[in-house]
Amino acid sequence: GRFPIIAYSPVTDERIPTKADFDTLAACGFNCAMTLFNHDEYFELMSEIKDLGISFIPILDNYTNRGDTAGIREFITNTRQFMRDHDIPDSLIGGYRIKDEPWYNVIDSVVVPCYNAAKSEDPKALPIVNLPAQPTGNFRPLKISHSYSSDPHKRDTMSMYLNHFCDIVHPDVLSYDYYPFLYRFSTDAIEVNDSDFYYNLQLFARLSKEKGIPFWAFCQSSNVRFCKLHDQEYTEHPEATENFLRYEAFSALAFGAKGINYWRYSNRRDDLSQVKFVDGEYVGQYTEYLSALTDTLGNCEPAWKCAQAVNLEIKRHEQMFLNAELMSYSFLDSNLNKNLYVRPTDGADIPEYDGAIHISKITGKGVLASRLFDGIDNLILVNLDPFNTTTVKVGYSTDKVRRIFMKCDVICHAIPGGGGIIGPIVNPTDPDDPSISINYPKYKSEEFKLKPGGYAILHYATSSSANENGDETDNK
Repeated sequence: GRFPIIAYSPVTDERIPTKADFDTLAACGFNCAMTLFNHDEYFELMSEIKDLGISFIPILDNYTNRGDTAGIREFITNTRQFMRDHDIPDSLIGGYRIKDEPWYNVIDSVVVPCYNAAKSEDPKALPIVNLPAQPTGNFRPLKISHSYSSDPHKRDTMSMYLNHFCDIVHPDVLSYDYYPFLYRFSTDAIEVNDSDFYYNLQLFARLSKEKGIPFWAFCQSSNVRFCKLHDQEYTEHPEATENFLRYEAFSALAFGAKGINYWRYSNRRDDLSQVKFVDGEYVGQYTEYLSALTDTLGNCEPAWKCAQAVNLEIKRHEQMFLNAELMSYSFLDSNLNKNLYVRPTDGADIPEYDGAIHISKITGKGVLASRLFDGIDNLILVNLDPFNTTTVKVGYSTDKVRRIFMKCDVICHAIPGGGGIIGPIVNPTDPDDPSISINYPKYKSEEFKLKPGGYAILHYATSSSANENGDETDNK
């Protein structure tokens, strides 16, 4: 009954977790932790944190990499037995991460038996396989055996991989990660690969719709540098900001994502495995972990408060996001319409945005507009620009729309013609819920600004015969 907000690696590897770590995790708005799960460390901790409202997803890749189905069954049996013996609620284990980005040639032989072992041993929990993202350019891995496709020389066979995975694994959830923000040392600039970012969101949204399987997406919350030591040339996933995290999370939510995962929550030590000492200097490529939401000792980094702010906003609407179905979407006033391939599967024909609300961009890069339905229609607007504001106009036909309820959590101050929305607006009945109710027929259109990477959520009821007083029965 909760929308999963998942912290990947809540405690730095090789450090013993403490209750304080999970108090901090819960304070940041997370309700789930995907982690390596050492019994000696976590069994005692489970009793201490069982009332925090956090579920674990133990990472079982070490067993899966060996094809050790017996080890998976034993791990689950021992974990559940301890929980029963110590009055720990079943919900403290919500699932098991079975494998991260499996290659095509191991799905049948390794992933399926390990997945089935976990599912049969613990039917209450959710087995999870995290899938690879697909770039819009040519996808040609260096080794055929490492391919995510049956034919590594053809990009269009990525859909074959995904369909094969769904058909043979029968997953309960689809999960993938892609991180659009990149800093380049050579240009001293942050780039946003929005084409690949939105391509993958469309791919998994359509696959989810076609297969009837919910999907989860990731936010990049770890500052990571990829180095070539001999010439100091590097690229970097920059430090997470509130705008970046909101842009990633609410774009995924607008496409109907049923879970948001942050990589990573805790910082980790540098990976020097690819570095060699040659002729008096270090040569090679390595990964330098600069910062995450918490440092290696569990102290909060600046990005922790950014994640907390975004998580609070997700939780404010979690029942809508958890229960709503994606009906349509469109990129308005954006060149993304022209260069994205959005039909990876044969089914799941999601139409262009078809809601009764009309949206037009006034200034800026454009907006993502999607319609989610959970008994009433919900219009989600997301600013396609994580660096600058964009101005939009929202209008509606009074013979179709009776009432609008707008969530103004991150709308910039804007005074529309004729007065009206100045955001954020505080609901006098709930100071923690910034919102405004716009009743027919007072407003027919509104103009406002979305913050960089910001969003707006409009809930609206339609009526086939609205009258001047707007007091007839709604069609919801």
